[in-house]
Amino acid sequence: MTSAAGLITMAFAVVVSSKAVLGTSPITSVPFVLSLATPLSLGTANLLFSVILISAGVLIMGKLYRPIYLTQIVTVVVFSGLCDLFSLLLSDLHITGYAFQWVTIIISCLMLGLGVSLLIASDLTMMPPEYLVLFISFRTKVDFGRVKVMVDLTLVLVAAVISLLHFGTFVGVREGTLFAALVLGHIIRAFTGQLKRTGFYEIIGRESVKREVSPGSS
Repeated sequence: MTSAAGLITMAFAVVVSSKAVLGTSPITSVPFVLSLATPLSLGTANLLFSVILISAGVLIMGKLYRPIYLTQIVTVVVFSGLCDLFSLLLSDLHITGYAFQWVTIIISCLMLGLGVSLLIASDLTMMPPEYLVLFISFRTKVDFGRVKVMVDLTLVLVAAVISLLHFGTFVGVREGTLFAALVLGHIIRAFTGQLKRTGFYEIIGRESVKREVSPGSS
């Protein structure tokens, strides 16, 4: 239930943020731009890009990569389907007014951070971008939240390059995307800490986040 709630929250936040026209979240910035530049839907583009991220995770972890991490494929398929579903349900939603657009971006960042934190708390699986952050954090011994910011900024840069090459300008990557890249890592860390302090982990039968400590541990 925790993982399902996390995925639903994340997908809803991603689609809503795209309606603000200030750029979507970093974890879907590349798929979003690809969906604008090609006939692919947001969900399909996300699925294809996730395959690349999963492959990168395998290379980073090498022999330490465990088959259990491949469960993220199921997560990606469900998340991608939810993105397309919410895109259909919210197709008539149009958010206008710069102030309202920014409010939408901020709320979507909070929702996305909560969704990622719920996935981490579920201890079942995470999304490929979060797994990639986890693997880099494990290898470099750098804090998860800080690596998250660096990876998000890299994804935004890649999306911006694709946008410039295809459209000649920034489409789908704007100030809202950069804002999300800078704050999401900190939001996730704050939500994760709050869930621990409020006893949420004990409620769902967990006492620690093993994967945050060592993804190579048994």
